[in-house]
Amino acid sequence: IDPDTGEQNTGMYRMQIFDSKTTGMHWHRHKGGAEHYRAWQKKGKRMPVTVTLGGDPVLTYTASAPLPPGISEYMLAGFLKGAKVKLVKSRTNNIWIPECSDIVIEGYIDTSEPLKNEGPFGDHTGYYSLPDDYPVFHVTCITHRKDAVYPATVVGPPPKEDQFLGKATEDIFIPLIQKTMGPDILDMYLPAEGGFHNLALVKIKKDYPGQAVKTMHALWGAGQMMFSKIIMVFDENTDIRNKASVLKAISENVRPNYDIHMSKGPYDVLDHAAREFSYGGKAGIDATSKLAEEQKDTGNKKAEPADLNPIFSKNFGRNMHVIYSTTPFGEYGRMFTDFSTGHDRNVEGVFIITDQDVQGLSEPLLLWYILSVLDPERDFSLIRNSSPNGVLIINGARRGKKAVPGRKWPAVAVMSQEIIDKVNESWESYEIGPMIESPSEKVKELRRDSHLD
Repeated sequence: IDPDTGEQNTGMYRMQIFDSKTTGMHWHRHKGGAEHYRAWQKKGKRMPVTVTLGGDPVLTYTASAPLPPGISEYMLAGFLKGAKVKLVKSRTNNIWIPECSDIVIEGYIDTSEPLKNEGPFGDHTGYYSLPDDYPVFHVTCITHRKDAVYPATVVGPPPKEDQFLGKATEDIFIPLIQKTMGPDILDMYLPAEGGFHNLALVKIKKDYPGQAVKTMHALWGAGQMMFSKIIMVFDENTDIRNKASVLKAISENVRPNYDIHMSKGPYDVLDHAAREFSYGGKAGIDATSKLAEEQKDTGNKKAEPADLNPIFSKNFGRNMHVIYSTTPFGEYGRMFTDFSTGHDRNVEGVFIITDQDVQGLSEPLLLWYILSVLDPERDFSLIRNSSPNGVLIINGARRGKKAVPGRKWPAVAVMSQEIIDKVNESWESYEIGPMIESPSEKVKELRRDSHLD
């Protein structure tokens, strides 16, 4: 609750149990809870906090929805349900909560108390989020309804349950984006492989030159879209949910010399790839058809095909290639030289270099892996060579745990074989339906980075 206005904030925050009466309160610096914490801290007062678990599932979504400041999460829940959300007052805090809550935990945060280290935890990014310091929540009261249900979810490399929260956000907020930013934005797709923030595909009705670039910057300035690492903009004739359609547009319309627009800005706190904590590079990619004013005279320059080893590479469209290497950083340097001034200086296209031991991943998981290790400022190299449109080399390889100065590199959230076997053996006792394969089986190649081993 805001100490100045009395306005409530509802959010979804992780809470690590420290002991029987205290937990961590993992709210990120950009979120409403952290903003209210800073306001209470300025007043030198304790901050009342009430935690609710369970209740109507719509509340789970609205607590995590990217609402603008001043808009109530309960109001959105009521709008989606078509009925009011009945609220009751907390027993010990002056905070209103849903009457349907299963479990209620009340307490306070002493804003004068030192922060406490919490983590690592497996997170929706597919990695164990790095340990960090957060406020301590002191529990003073716990109540629950009869036969209360404790809600839980499983997170890790996609796809997981949280992808449906992302799908809901697309469907619910596209009309709002159109009303506030312009009707030229026809559609937006946040692939689960991008973890909501790493990749946004946007379709526009293009009427004038530079419109795609305008759209990128408008989105980077819109609420939680500021976290978007890569924004790709397409014409209205591209189906942004169809891989073949997207790759066709990239192949035909993206000229690395002219259509890659670099910027910097805020990152999700959980994004470990950033060069600096919660701050890093952005890339906007214009994959729209070019109007006359956007055409470039390339003279007599001609492009030559890249000579790649088919065993250690894969083509995605005419001019996008993934190269698997046991020495990706060495390969990165070699290709940079060859494409700049060497024998491949007439080659054009996009070349993504990644680790050879991820060659067995499915295409969606490969996309997740590459996006998860990128900071475009550090990992995008644009080469204006002798080809008509130039080259973009992307370093999509993992770093060692000490490779990012001052920061650690986390482990992928993958279960140990012991845990996989234990769950398989106990599956029938869970009474949740037919047995399914452990999601960790699909990413077991990445267990090399796991904190569990």
